[in-house]
Amino acid sequence: MELSILAGGPLGIGLTEWVIIFLVILLLFGASKLPKLARSMGTAMGEFKKARSEMEEEVKKAEYETLESEPEEDEEGDLNMKNIAKDLGIDVEGKTEEEIKKKIQETMKEKGS
Repeated sequence: MELSILAGGPLGIGLTEWVIIFLVILLLFGASKLPKLARSMGTAMGEFKKARSEMEEEVKKAEYETLESEPEEDEEGDLNMKNIAKDLGIDVEGKTEEEIKKKIQETMKEKGS
């Protein structure tokens, strides 16, 4: 820990406040339990950091997959419904655009509820 963190760091807690906090913890838990308490806090912080980094990685992965699977546009600039239907797992063989549109709407309603 840097001295700058202790001397006025987060939340504006100064060195005197840290000493008082430490003394209160010492009185509450006793000197014999402090190492175990510190170990537990260190382990908890490590697990928290690991979970946070895993969550950040999942978010980045989801963003990447979303960008990769954006539907293509046809010549008129409209979204290609066949690509959307395929992404939703709908069979598009031999169906008209209107039938595909109806199937997409049904599928989205099912997933929404």
